Amino acid sequence: MPKSRVGILLKCEKTIKIFIRQLNIGRDFIIMDIDENHLFINEKYLNFVKDEVYKMQDKNAYNKIEIVN
Repeated sequence: MPKSRVGILLKCEKTIKIFIRQLNIGRDFIIMDIDENHLFINEKYLNFVKDEVYKMQDKNAYNKIEIVN
């Protein structure tokens, strides 16, 4: 008999997917790695994943500073 799992289907860019897979180490929230742009994850971890992705994006973003002489 088939087993069913409740989860969330994530669609993301390949680089974000790699980051999420690194977050998964030791937590095991990825239920299925579907293809290069989709992951099926445990719904309880959705907010955690979103928060970590936002933190990573903020850390890697910069504001252009204009130098005036």
